Amino acid sequence: MSVAEIHSIVDKLISDFGEDANGLFIIEYKGKALNLELVKGGLEMSDPSNLNYQNISISLEKLEQSILDYFSIKEEEIVVRNSHVILIEWIIAITVGCAMVASILYVKDFLESRDHFIPEPDFTEIKSQEDFRNHLSRMSGVYMTDLDVGETVIEIHSDGRWGFYDLEKASLRKFNCLPVESGLCRPVISEGQLSLMTDAFYLFKVSNADTLVFQDRKYIRAGKSRDDLPFVAFPE
Repeated sequence: MSVAEIHSIVDKLISDFGEDANGLFIIEYKGKALNLELVKGGLEMSDPSNLNYQNISISLEKLEQSILDYFSIKEEEIVVRNSHVILIEWIIAITVGCAMVASILYVKDFLESRDHFIPEPDFTEIKSQEDFRNHLSRMSGVYMTDLDVGETVIEIHSDGRWGFYDLEKASLRKFNCLPVESGLCRPVISEGQLSLMTDAFYLFKVSNADTLVFQDRKYIRAGKSRDDLPFVAFPE
């Protein structure tokens, strides 16, 4: 996909949905990555490997030149592809409405209705607020495929926030978590099984008390919170 095509898609989304337009492009070119987010009609650029280059606001008029400048190229095309084969097949998610989940404040902004390229799985809402909160509390923690370079991490917070990360080696016994995607999630029942549904319609199935399954990969709970993992550095 060329820079001009990215510009055209973003332009149309903003034109059609205005301040309700939200989405994410993950752009890679010759080993360098860029996250381009469409946030309520505005554009932000972030370098996933540089915490000092996050959420840089740009105008639509300067989008194409900003991308070219970021990758230090002039006339070549940039390819938009997967940041990680497990999680993202380039996503543009458009927010068309939101609704409260019961009266639970920490998920009041959870998006209930979105146009997206990921089909919404079959599930049943958990109507009991007490069960809702208890499930989130029990499932909160940091889950990993493995503690090694290139492995992936899912973090679940008791207030309904979630994050997905890639693991990068920082030193001999230290690792960095590189952010890939984050948002809000809620417990649901899918195919008779307790699961976590994210705002991007990813389904994390609860295999047992310490195991999540996502896209046929097991994520084992390594700690109840970040504090239990002093050898892993998370972004602020």
